[in-house]
Amino acid sequence: MPMVREGAFKTSANAMSSFVFIGLWGIALLLGSQAALAVVLFQHAYIWVHWYYTEQPDGVVLYHRSPDQ
Repeated sequence: MPMVREGAFKTSANAMSSFVFIGLWGIALLLGSQAALAVVLFQHAYIWVHWYYTEQPDGVVLYHRSPDQ
């Protein structure tokens, strides 16, 4: 199946890794909690590590190119 190019994916090939961060950081900053900021910082790093080591290699195997192209 071809990659989806509708909705949030129209502007970004990897919408979750691009747009979910905005909501997570917004919630943490709105609450003003150091614990929430620490959690969102960990989630931000974890999502990028997951993308780099899991999703990107899968995209190469499935689509014969990186998912961010």
